[in-house]
Amino acid sequence: MKIDFISEKSPYNIDFVEKILQGREDIKHGQGVKISVEDL
Repeated sequence: MKIDFISEKSPYNIDFVEKILQGREDIKHGQGVKISVEDL
């Protein structure tokens, strides 16, 4: 049996992806900070 395994590597840094996912989880738990457009 011939099986081709193709693995695609993500172009993103693993640490960067983990920080983004952690930030999304923090927002879900109400730990984010809202900034109004006028304050930018």
